[in-house]
Amino acid sequence: MIRLRRLLRLAVATAALLVIASGASASVRLWFFDSPDARQFPPTRLDRWLSDSRPLTPYSGGETNGSQCETQEFAGTYDAIQTLIWEGRGCTASQCHGSAMSGGLDLRRDASHGNLFDAASLGSPLSRVVPGDRSRSYLYSKLAAATFPGTVEITGAPMPNGLAPLTVDELDLVRLWITNGAPENGTIEGTEHLIDGCVPEPEPITIEPLPAPDPGDGVQVVMPPWHLPAESEDEVCFATYYDLSGTIPEQYLNEDGSSFLFDVMELRQDPQSHHLLLHYTPGFDVDPYHPSFGTWTCTGGANDGDECDPKDLGFCGEDGICSTAPESGAGCIGWGPPDAAQRWTQLGGAQQAIALLPFAEGVYAEFPVRGVLRWNSHAFNLTRFDTDINGRLNYTFADEQENRVRRIFNANSIFAANAAPFTRQEVCRPHVLPRGSRLFNLTSHTHKRGQRFRVWDGAFRCAGGANDGESCAPIQDADEAPDICAGAPCRATRDLFVGDCNGDERVVVSEVVTGVRINLGELATDVCANVDADGDSVVAVNELVMAVDTLLHGEAREIDRDPVETLIYTSFLYNDPLYAEYDPPREYDSDDRDLRTLTYCALYNNGVDGDGLPDLESVTRRSRTPENAFSPCPAVACVNDGMVGESCRSDADCDSSPGAGDGFCDACNITGGVSTENEMFILIGLYWVER
Repeated sequence: MIRLRRLLRLAVATAALLVIASGASASVRLWFFDSPDARQFPPTRLDRWLSDSRPLTPYSGGETNGSQCETQEFAGTYDAIQTLIWEGRGCTASQCHGSAMSGGLDLRRDASHGNLFDAASLGSPLSRVVPGDRSRSYLYSKLAAATFPGTVEITGAPMPNGLAPLTVDELDLVRLWITNGAPENGTIEGTEHLIDGCVPEPEPITIEPLPAPDPGDGVQVVMPPWHLPAESEDEVCFATYYDLSGTIPEQYLNEDGSSFLFDVMELRQDPQSHHLLLHYTPGFDVDPYHPSFGTWTCTGGANDGDECDPKDLGFCGEDGICSTAPESGAGCIGWGPPDAAQRWTQLGGAQQAIALLPFAEGVYAEFPVRGVLRWNSHAFNLTRFDTDINGRLNYTFADEQENRVRRIFNANSIFAANAAPFTRQEVCRPHVLPRGSRLFNLTSHTHKRGQRFRVWDGAFRCAGGANDGESCAPIQDADEAPDICAGAPCRATRDLFVGDCNGDERVVVSEVVTGVRINLGELATDVCANVDADGDSVVAVNELVMAVDTLLHGEAREIDRDPVETLIYTSFLYNDPLYAEYDPPREYDSDDRDLRTLTYCALYNNGVDGDGLPDLESVTRRSRTPENAFSPCPAVACVNDGMVGESCRSDADCDSSPGAGDGFCDACNITGGVSTENEMFILIGLYWVER
């Protein structure tokens, strides 16, 4: 049993918005409604709505205020939502969320934002709007339930009740508002395309700070803000020192008191953020005075900018943090003292701006009570205004302390994507779990050309052909990307003792009799699922013959694993990937490595639009790849009119006629790297090992 205190603490993470996926051996709670069943939500439908494929370019709308605005003018994104949706859709009618305040919610102007932002809901444990997180915002689930019926579980009626549902664009407008911190003022980048009217030019958004937990429940660590100039992207590394000695309740310390134990991590950072990772070096005392750190200075507080001693924790004042200077660096590779450079271990963080990560019951991780923390922050600023990037992480103490968490961070093929301009490519790799693994969380990481990420149970490989033995995706539409197996089957197999009802890997006479009774319709198929060798819910005569053969000879048969039943993860958003929680956890106890293998695949789109035509905005471009990109972007295709997609090595190769001087050789293959113009391919997850 989970203690009452823990149950209340995690209510938000396990409430009504979570969807139960069908067709798998264990239930999976999905944050929002990315489905593991590809048949339930076709990619084309999701791509049109969920993908953030609009060009990530600085705002170019020009003047939007005053006499130059020829349509309706709004003060910002939320003002447009208020006018076009809350008022325009009838939500503020007196009998609804006007004077009647149905459900305690008042959506009238001057009251609506305060009634939504971080406000408790009467119909759900979820807050009405959690800044930055649509999956925990009850308002969003109520709206999505009307626009896409059956995709979310809610209490009561969908919104708007009794009226036409929001359009896809209207729902997307609300989604972008929430995921960017739900601000009352200002214009959110990308929403100007969804608003029928004029809005001011977007400015960077500073999200509402994450409240710190009560001292008896957990701790908060705060990232020193770092400066990000206008129209730029950067990934930086820096260090802070902390000491929590004497502040942690004894029941949450490990045996020697060097670490505290936690089972929930929550992160909130500004919407411009791409990722934030926090690292430490386990079992190694990093010297904060090592010359590689450079000078420590105060960020914020009474002594902002002054040199500081990292171990003098009060010098920078209540609102200041002593830290090293941010240094640009891809993944912080080689950063810090040489003895520690290869030993930094992830302590928390996420690949998006908002994350809540509760562990399975009894699972915990350790956080040292003192030492040096390494911060790795990556963000982009698409506006014409400078900004500072802020972030906070909360760690909740673990009441139940039975199994230490293990992490999946498989970056072995991180830069595998290399799709040519105006093509798609699917990349697949295997990940083998240790025997005894209990998998309870999966997520993924790509950059903006990652169109879809899927994970299957089992070692799916090409069975024959030129790529025999290569990892592959067993479900693929013909027009998605070139088939990895080039026409050969993509299969994963398992041994089955046909007719073995109780799972003891043998068949006795009584089990064959059970199979006969299922064949005659006297018993349901699930009484002995293993007699149904092909999984079609019908026990045929040939399957009874197999059961008898197993009875006589005791040998297992090799059968194909079902690609639909074994599909356990699907995500369509690169910058807000699905976090799938498996309850009960998925078990991997076999001695057979293939049965402990996850096959993970990402589909990359390098400039193909919804009609299969070249898309100049989404293709990788040499002119748009940052100078600090990890990999070069050699141009190989033309992008100018009349020559789009033609091979080239120079602009002259793209001229409309010899010597015309109007050619533009600018499109590249997808390249691996750390900027959002480059790509990555990473499987991420959490599990423990049952001994």
